[in-house]
Amino acid sequence: MELLYIGSSNTLGIRLSSYFKFDISGNTSQAKKDEYKNYEWLITIALIDKFWFLASSLELFLIDKLRPKNNKINKG
Repeated sequence: MELLYIGSSNTLGIRLSSYFKFDISGNTSQAKKDEYKNYEWLITIALIDKFWFLASSLELFLIDKLRPKNNKINKG
């Protein structure tokens, strides 16, 4: 399974729309670039406001465990 790392964002919808085009009426999506067409799942993790401080730790943990190939931390 290949992982496309999107990252955290206060405006996640805007970030996702840079990768995918969404049709809400048909409940479908389409990749904007050929390199993103093989992804079958979209998974998001939401934290309630009082646990905002856990977001960075969770993100770093998942990056370390899943090793997405296009992540800046893994480059170099």
